[in-house]
Amino acid sequence: MISAWPDAIVSGHTHQSYSYGYTTSTGQVVPVIEAAKYGEMYGHLTITADSSTHKLISIGSEVKNLVGVAAPDPAVAAVVKAAVDSSAALGAKSLGTITADITRAVQSDGTENRGGESTLSNLIADVDEWAVKDLGAQIGLHNPGGTRADLKYASSGAGDPAGNVTYKEAANVQPFANTLVTLNLTGGQLKQVLEEQWQPAGLSRPYLKLGVSKELSYTYDPVAASGSHITAMCLNGARITDAQVIKVATNAFLAAGGDQFFTLAKGTNVQDSGRIDLQSVVAYMAANSPVSPAYAQRAVGVTVAAPASGTAYATGETVSVKVSSMLFSKAGPTSGDASLAIGGQTLATEALSFTITNAYDEQGQATLEFTVPKGLYGPQTATITGPGGTAIALTLTMQAEPAATTVNGSASP
Repeated sequence: MISAWPDAIVSGHTHQSYSYGYTTSTGQVVPVIEAAKYGEMYGHLTITADSSTHKLISIGSEVKNLVGVAAPDPAVAAVVKAAVDSSAALGAKSLGTITADITRAVQSDGTENRGGESTLSNLIADVDEWAVKDLGAQIGLHNPGGTRADLKYASSGAGDPAGNVTYKEAANVQPFANTLVTLNLTGGQLKQVLEEQWQPAGLSRPYLKLGVSKELSYTYDPVAASGSHITAMCLNGARITDAQVIKVATNAFLAAGGDQFFTLAKGTNVQDSGRIDLQSVVAYMAANSPVSPAYAQRAVGVTVAAPASGTAYATGETVSVKVSSMLFSKAGPTSGDASLAIGGQTLATEALSFTITNAYDEQGQATLEFTVPKGLYGPQTATITGPGGTAIALTLTMQAEPAATTVNGSASP
């Protein structure tokens, strides 16, 4: 709770333009302004104070245009034109090619959804890990707000054939010039980082979906209590333990705990590589073209109904597993089946529904139900598969095998 409010708030970072009065719980009206980006506008505060007491009498705010208000100075205009012409030539340079659109997640109305898993955020996480692999990086993490445009396959005009990726297009995706950082996290800390995707109460975006590199996959329960969502994590298919130390690659913004991912700032052996995120994309495209979007989900929602008795399922009992986040909101298939198999035997298959859940990542849902067959005892690894190559492990515990009994000197089950 804020005990004393400022008289005005001048904000930045989001590239938005606004001027409004925020009414506090005490009735004070605080002007809040932001003046867009790149010198397009400027914020103007009009402050009136008592010259004797130095106390504020009033404060007004507005955001004004700078572009097109007056004729440009000829000398400045010449400098600007030269810079624009030069940047146009540099921006048109081809970096490599893609085979299809690589996109951000979307809401049901088509606008950006930073709460959805996306092929673009996952790709940038792949790039981050790849770019500093020589420093020991094992996984990459990327914040969804760090990708500001899609990579489009379609031609944008003459000189830009379909599939071509230009320097300008890559720069529009990552315009911030963050350096790449490596740091060590324990498995327990990594789990907490993933828990922090569920943001503190009261924020405009309740959930921020991290892009994760292909080496990392995890399951989560979307209806679990706060702090208990992440149910399992795997590194290259092997279960991650709490004590395991993992070297993470990410950008400097996230490494400092940006976007409320505070646990990342607690990492150890922090090393800033000095390598710029955009330049890493340039190098990746040159080394890996053509680049294709990866349609396999790296995070899958799983909610398992509890056993009828105790903590294990009995032979003949029905097991119900609800899966979600099996489809991207704007990439790859929008339909298909989810399946659950144990020991190579498919026990359940169900068609996925595709309904985008705004602000979150729950499209691609199905309920998989099966009856525990005879001979299935103890902990079992179930594999959940879906469209686009999604395959993720789930541990289900069956009751222990009945002890053998002895009848007339012979053993029988």
